[in-house]
Amino acid sequence: MSKYFLLLLFTFLTIISCKEEVDPRMNVYNTFEIQAVDENGKVLENHQTEFTSTLEFTEAGEMFLVEGPVKREGTFELTKDAETLITDMEQRKDTFSIKDLTPDGMTLVVTGGQRIVLKAKEPIQTIR
Repeated sequence: MSKYFLLLLFTFLTIISCKEEVDPRMNVYNTFEIQAVDENGKVLENHQTEFTSTLEFTEAGEMFLVEGPVKREGTFELTKDAETLITDMEQRKDTFSIKDLTPDGMTLVVTGGQRIVLKAKEPIQTIR
């Protein structure tokens, strides 16, 4: 009977140890509403603007910025650990640090202190 117990224990431990990790980049591939932009202590919140602005990142590396009637397209690169985002839009490259990344949103921080607070339009469920 101890052989069966050890086999059962080994099987149980194997199943637990094989738990799949969630790729943090999956939280970036989404459409976000821009909640606020903080530039040198001056905060502009989305409700203070004339329109709602959205930012979308696709798994194919494409990005779309929609500000009212204006839609801009570009590309982006994302590090494997989802800590750095490099965007290329209208021949301008920007590098952002990603902070507070969750399925509900994230904050993009540019060198120099500008912070862009993003909220996921549809929070992502746990993706494996």
